[in-house]
Amino acid sequence: MSGPKNEQTSTTVDEPPSQSPMSTTTASIIMEEVDRTAARVAISAVAGLTLGASIAIFKGAPIGRTAMSVSASCALAGTACLGTERVANNAIRLLSEGTEPTTRNFVSHGLGGAVGGGIAGGLFQGRVLSGSLLFTPIMLAAAYGELRADAYKRERLNQLLDKYDEMKQSKRDR
Repeated sequence: MSGPKNEQTSTTVDEPPSQSPMSTTTASIIMEEVDRTAARVAISAVAGLTLGASIAIFKGAPIGRTAMSVSASCALAGTACLGTERVANNAIRLLSEGTEPTTRNFVSHGLGGAVGGGIAGGLFQGRVLSGSLLFTPIMLAAAYGELRADAYKRERLNQLLDKYDEMKQSKRDR
């Protein structure tokens, strides 16, 4: 397959195969979800690193080894819980389109905590139920925190836009 000629080299340039809009949209949605999950897992890994260093200092254990071990554990638990939360969120979005976003957020975080906590509890301690019972409230608290942060962000943006409009209006009045 040959494409248009490149004017500088007088050779034909192969064009990339065309992709359907559906596959591009689906791929971009998947990548957005992967990016969101990766950012949240990175936060849990850094929190685990800090917690591990604190535990090591308190107990007099080797700081580097303890911090890395706790960080890896937090990252693995975060991956289990946050990955299943994103899968649950998208499944709820597809299966029940009329669901309010706040409800969907709490339900998906609850499911992520129950399923991901069960996975983490089963892998780390061999007790699925205890992992679910531990991580479900943690994930519900994360959902509440996310909703509060989004509300604050919207409120603050509205305040800034109002202030911008006031400044713009005052410049016109001069």
